[in-house]
Amino acid sequence: MSPNNEDRRNLDYAFYNQLQLLNKSTGNNILNPVNSTQKPSTQPPAVGTINVSGANGVYQVSLVNAAQGGVNATLYNQVSYSPIKSFGESVTTSEPSAATSATFANPGQTLFFRARWSFDRVTWSSWVLAATTAVSSNLQSSAASENNTPLNQSNYSYIDSIDPSGGATVRIYGAAGPYNGYASVKGGVETAMPSASIINVAYGSTQIVSYDGEQYQLKSTLPGVFPDTWTPVGQVSVVGSGTPSLPTLTPVLSSSGGHVISATFTPGSGLTEPPVLTVTDPGGPGTGAVLQAIIAGGVMTGVQVLNPGAAYDSNTAITATGGVFGGATGGGTASGGNGGRLTKI
Repeated sequence: MSPNNEDRRNLDYAFYNQLQLLNKSTGNNILNPVNSTQKPSTQPPAVGTINVSGANGVYQVSLVNAAQGGVNATLYNQVSYSPIKSFGESVTTSEPSAATSATFANPGQTLFFRARWSFDRVTWSSWVLAATTAVSSNLQSSAASENNTPLNQSNYSYIDSIDPSGGATVRIYGAAGPYNGYASVKGGVETAMPSASIINVAYGSTQIVSYDGEQYQLKSTLPGVFPDTWTPVGQVSVVGSGTPSLPTLTPVLSSSGGHVISATFTPGSGLTEPPVLTVTDPGGPGTGAVLQAIIAGGVMTGVQVLNPGAAYDSNTAITATGGVFGGATGGGTASGGNGGRLTKI
């Protein structure tokens, strides 16, 4: 017995709905095969390429999709990373995405990256390594921070070192001069900071200054030495101490032309910086010679002739001056734009 018209209509609607569901699940236009533009879900797409770079504690991932032979379907990807090239442990995998770029914050990590592709997020291509060597993200710096975060910090301080009798002293103070405090701005919070003097600091050293909440601390190197709760203040180089015994030099001239080709010397002592060597020819025509001292262990170990000059005679003399490390401008550039203002040492 044939079904009536209403029963047939219901069967037709049910069949049509099933076809629609099948169309969505496979990605093929079963109702209109001529316009079908997607591959079946059982076939993975062609693989693309993945490029990764790291800076300031963040990985930047860029993906390039491969051409899919005329298929105009949405292409999904997944990115995963691991400290092991074989991805045998500690693997992190992103959620499927159609985006062709991504960022991953992993400060101080060294990782391998890979990617794979899919039309339907079920059937995937093989994994493709970004590189055969691991990529470092490096550490985050204040230059990488956004405005008004705790890393956006300015210390309106001055730091210098002086050389009173008995040892070098590092001073931290504000714009009003020694023994006056300064303002520290961290994000949107401004704090009044105390001035201080740190005595008996080693001569000839570079020191990093930080505030631990109660007192100032000095360290000779920056990376990894300060807890996160400490406030970095700046950098200072500590002047040398005393008067060195300068070397004495006698020029060695060429047999013709009056060129300075070398020098004999006594090494001196207590040198913390190469002395300046000056060549003179009193009353003579000699000119143009330039020499450079080489020091090690507080003494001069050699002389480098940068320019031999010409026309020097037996009156030629070489004098040494300086030889004491006088310090260098410390500090750096703070995010807030104060330029890391520190006095010239």
